[in-house]
Amino acid sequence: MNKIITLGLGIALMSLTGCITSVDGYERPKPKEDSVRAKSYFNLGVAYIQRKRYDLAEPKLRESINIKPELGYMNYYVFLCKYNRHNQIDAIAKTMQSQGKTFAALGQIAAGNCAFEKGRKEQAIAYYNRALQYEPYAAGALLPLAQINYDKGFVQEAKRQVDLVNNQVGYSARSVYLSVLINRELGNRLEERNFMQVLQTRFADSEEAQMLAGE
Repeated sequence: MNKIITLGLGIALMSLTGCITSVDGYERPKPKEDSVRAKSYFNLGVAYIQRKRYDLAEPKLRESINIKPELGYMNYYVFLCKYNRHNQIDAIAKTMQSQGKTFAALGQIAAGNCAFEKGRKEQAIAYYNRALQYEPYAAGALLPLAQINYDKGFVQEAKRQVDLVNNQVGYSARSVYLSVLINRELGNRLEERNFMQVLQTRFADSEEAQMLAGE
């Protein structure tokens, strides 16, 4: 499974707080909590992108950072990656390094996700490894590294990385999915069955569960 981040670029005519309205300039909404407001600014930026108004799109994406940095930065990375603005991706990653370990790790993970999505696996590995220097148990870095190692045939290393996530962070649909594949490859049938059961019960509606449903 090589999908790390996806971006739905359907037109999002969403309302925002303050003097910002919808793309078409209509009604002003009531104030919302920061995470919702940040996402709304991002969606409004996407809507402007669809209209090819890049001059209006980017300020909205930046505003989402001002409201809720951890969400805004990640959304802005998606925008920069889609439009191949790699110099800005590196610049933001450096900016985030000065904002504490969590933000520094997020910046490297987001840059790694972009490189992974564009097929630049070695560059992605370098970003993910830098993220782990800030947050050794960051699932956002360990899981794609495990996927890359699994694809390369380095299955024991992939298992070590997924086990770290499962034991230190907790299960996710992706970590359990990778655990199924890795233990199957290693011939660990009992572990494979156990993880398959977890995937089918705790994450039954996930894409990962659907990918293994027909087996």
